[in-house]
Amino acid sequence: RMCGAVCSSICGVLMIPICMALVFWNENNLVINEATANLVHDATVYSSCVPSPSANGDLVLVACDLYAPDIAGELPHTLSPFLSHFSGASLSWNTEIYQWTEDEHESCHKTNSGGKSCRKTYSYSTEWSSSPVDSSDFVHPGGHDNGHTDFPHNVESSGSVDAPPLSIVMSQHGTPDGGFVLDSSLVSYLPSENLGNRLKSSAPPSNSSDEWQGAGSLTPQMLHKYDGYLQTAYGSPQIGDLRIQITGQTADEATACGVQQRIHGASSDYTFVPLPPKKFGWFGKQTKPLERLQADKVTQEEFIDQYHAENQGLAWILRIGSLILMTMAFNMVLSPLSVAADGLMMLNYCTCGLGSVLDGAAQCVIGTAAFLLALVLTTITIAVAWFTARPAASLLAVAVTVGIYVVFMKTQKKSARGTPYVSMAAWVRSRGPSNSSDEWQGAGSLTPQMLHKNDGYLQTANGSPQIGDLRIQINGKMSDEATACGVQKGIHGATSDYTFEPLPPKKFGWFGKQTKPLERLQADRVTQEEFIHQYHSENQGMAWIIRIVSLLLMTCAFNMVLSPLSVAADGLMMLNYCT
Repeated sequence: RMCGAVCSSICGVLMIPICMALVFWNENNLVINEATANLVHDATVYSSCVPSPSANGDLVLVACDLYAPDIAGELPHTLSPFLSHFSGASLSWNTEIYQWTEDEHESCHKTNSGGKSCRKTYSYSTEWSSSPVDSSDFVHPGGHDNGHTDFPHNVESSGSVDAPPLSIVMSQHGTPDGGFVLDSSLVSYLPSENLGNRLKSSAPPSNSSDEWQGAGSLTPQMLHKYDGYLQTAYGSPQIGDLRIQITGQTADEATACGVQQRIHGASSDYTFVPLPPKKFGWFGKQTKPLERLQADKVTQEEFIDQYHAENQGLAWILRIGSLILMTMAFNMVLSPLSVAADGLMMLNYCTCGLGSVLDGAAQCVIGTAAFLLALVLTTITIAVAWFTARPAASLLAVAVTVGIYVVFMKTQKKSARGTPYVSMAAWVRSRGPSNSSDEWQGAGSLTPQMLHKNDGYLQTANGSPQIGDLRIQINGKMSDEATACGVQKGIHGATSDYTFEPLPPKKFGWFGKQTKPLERLQADRVTQEEFIHQYHSENQGMAWIIRIVSLLLMTCAFNMVLSPLSVAADGLMMLNYCT
């Protein structure tokens, strides 16, 4: 197991840069996609669906009804009787067989020697499958026989039929002429839907009374509509029964964006071609070719919003997927520690399950560490990717963050409780004259003539200080203005002077908590709201300091609790004898 864990760790180390590259590509791809979506702002919006020759070669946005030819008759003859009409870009079908399937389950548990014991079990169930299953390969084939069931030989198990090229048209009233012809790229944006509700219940009767036997030829009379499918089963399906799903790609209206271009040889029909890539940003990045369709009539802003939403959705899927892959990679890197921690299971020989408890805790810690490492590395990679993709926005964000921090620190200094201490260096005079020529000898009495002002201090040193020299800093507690809050109270015996005393505690909340006595001063003239805001800022700052210190203390405590695991992991050093 340890050799396998070491190999897994090496694979994890190789997997980490791959995950980082995926994260980096995803963020750059998002920036490019978003820049491409913003190009739609420059498109000319048609108020009607009649092409304008003057807009030929321009980027346009058009919302129209959609025309598509009827392609229902292109289905195989076994399926076409069930669909009389369908106007769309394509039709597809997929066939499934009802049969036995085998599922393998492996359950493993750790042994007290630190190894693993695994056991495989097999379960069998009947379900619809898109491919034939050979039951002779089952571990326990008895009672689970699929026989010689197969797809019909006269109908492909799956397939599709498409409308002719350049036959899908966006026009004023859904007519085939005088509009915008869609190429295959735009047609691919049309949504697919299950056509079960459009199917006929059964095919026209025939002289044949055959039923499906699990193989051979399939006729329309062997099928009927049930639950959105064409099925051979009447009631509960039996082994070998078929069901066929038919889907179609179509829409009644659409909105398209692309460069308008006249079709060669046509007088009134136009089509769309992609807008070539455009450069943006500092490093010469380019947008993707812009040619896009949405299966609905929307405004320009709605078109752009949906484009952005799709870009963000794809980016978040890849972010989450990358984080999961990165976590798996770090789990692989830490797998030798996981295997070493399994050695704690040996404690079960002399304790009542303590080894299992400690091993479970160790695996939890290792898994959490893998996730946190993956999260940190993924976040750093995203930040670097954004800086390279959007340097201006990134620099602006850094500048705003630094500015907020500077303002916050200045606010914190202003909100310091009480009168601040101020250096008195500006008020300190240089040494005055004296008849005494004594100098400081490192001990004894100190006279004013032994001191002089230097760099904001009173020092005994002239030039570079020597061992035993002194320096004295003088601070004063003062302020030119202040704002105070407290209960006003007249001074005993005075007619016009007053002082403050603390506001007594007040009860608040459900459980009878009490406020602290309120008497406070801020060394500046501020409004009531600024006074309260600075008070809140000081409270939050103190709370966060205590939170962080508490977290550090809690981490130290858990490190002490897990110290036996650390010592056990040191046993891996024995591998140095042979590696």
